[in-house]
Amino acid sequence: MTVRISYLTQCILNKGTRTQVAWIPDRKALLGSVVELIDDNWREKGWLVSGVGVRLPESIVRERSRDYVNTRKASDI
Repeated sequence: MTVRISYLTQCILNKGTRTQVAWIPDRKALLGSVVELIDDNWREKGWLVSGVGVRLPESIVRERSRDYVNTRKASDI
């Protein structure tokens, strides 16, 4: 049995004057490609991949995606 691991790549995305960093599927993380962002009930086409960063297994990214919440809880006075 072969286990298939999917990867996400952290990318810098631009659309007009807006810039954001997002984890996108590895196969779409190509400099100059245009991607669609999808989050629950929201979607937006036309984001240009202008920077490609680190590549990690999707399971690790999802596991760590909310780490900042715990850090914030621990550091708030």
